[in-house]
Amino acid sequence: MKLFLKDEDKALSTKKRSITVDDLYNYALVESPRISPDGSWIVFVRAQADRFSNKYKRNIWLVSTSGGEPTQLTRSDNDYSPRWSPDGKTLAFISARGDSPQIYALPIGFPGGEARAITAVAKGVAELSWSPDGHQIAFTSASNSAERAREDSGETPDYPLDELDIQQRKARDDHDEKKRLDPYPMRQIP
Repeated sequence: MKLFLKDEDKALSTKKRSITVDDLYNYALVESPRISPDGSWIVFVRAQADRFSNKYKRNIWLVSTSGGEPTQLTRSDNDYSPRWSPDGKTLAFISARGDSPQIYALPIGFPGGEARAITAVAKGVAELSWSPDGHQIAFTSASNSAERAREDSGETPDYPLDELDIQQRKARDDHDEKKRLDPYPMRQIP
């Protein structure tokens, strides 16, 4: 697998000098490599620092174990934790494309297809794992019992209408969480 160095940075790699902050924006990190069940493919997350958003952009890539150029599978800049299905035909991953991270499924191979969300958990998803038979995915979430009961009953959450609605919901949730964690004032009665 090749390093993700830009062409102009390859010339810099032969000169001795100190690393600068600007250099760090030119390097990409490889995270979460996973070998396909048949051993012929490796899926991984390519993370690269973004100067303007001050965070990492993460996308999922695929490369053959026999070598060759990697192929970018996702482009949302918020994708991570790829996991192969036991049959190797589907890739499940977590993506923070909306207001909370959800599990997406992406068919691998011909004819391929688009990634589609398969969860809609209010508090988002943190980890995932396929069942051995490939018919279910287990995941962790910070959901409470009322939210799990709504999900189990098939009740669908109200999706945000637009960016402003997302911001208002986040502010409301942050306020509620702060009030929940705030200490209760106590007075000593003489």
